[in-house]
Amino acid sequence: MKYVAFLRGINVGGRNMIKMGDLKTLFEGLGFENISTHLQSGNVLFEAKRTSQNKLVDQIEKVLPGNTRAIVRSASELAELVGHDPFTPKHSDVKRRFVTLLREPADGLLRLKPSTEIVLRTEQEVCCYITSMPGRFEYPNIEGQLKVAATRGWGVVQRIAALCEQ
Repeated sequence: MKYVAFLRGINVGGRNMIKMGDLKTLFEGLGFENISTHLQSGNVLFEAKRTSQNKLVDQIEKVLPGNTRAIVRSASELAELVGHDPFTPKHSDVKRRFVTLLREPADGLLRLKPSTEIVLRTEQEVCCYITSMPGRFEYPNIEGQLKVAATRGWGVVQRIAALCEQ
């Protein structure tokens, strides 16, 4: 079965530095197959025997440097999310679209800036659109508010879902 691991906390600010070739080797050591990486931020496509995503997360995090966190989604879950694109035509600027893939279900209250519109919220993701980006742009702090590991970037998720289909 095809999966994607979105890694949090590697190659950021000079911490937990790992080359993508070394990351691929770590995943091979876990017995995964058909491994490829996308971008230096640690998006890893791989195949594994069907198992729970929590087991995959545990396996992956044991071999990663520092306090790196992993969020795992199946290729079919990503295809479904991207296929049912929650953004409407009024949300046309891809640079303002963000999806927070939650590591685990979280149902806390979100207090976001007025310039952040929640487009979709499920147990597994929160999709937002930033209506204005004055000055230095900041991602919505969904991860910090819900206290779960998460990752963002609608454009990246779209590209990775397309790579999974190849």
